[in-house]
Amino acid sequence: MGVAMDDNQNLAQERYCLITEGFGSFLTVVSQSKEFKGSLERIYRAYQDVGYQGGLKDGYAYSA
Repeated sequence: MGVAMDDNQNLAQERYCLITEGFGSFLTVVSQSKEFKGSLERIYRAYQDVGYQGGLKDGYAYSA
């Protein structure tokens, strides 16, 4: 029974590490990617072209 408890504690520690450190690293990498920055730029251009409220009302879709 002690082995199962140790395994559960190790899994809990690994899960905690993944959530606290791994997810933050993932977000950093994604937010710095060309694709993410390009998407934000296209959204901003669409916002400027149509206007925020008009775009929501009309269901505006920007295509690059």
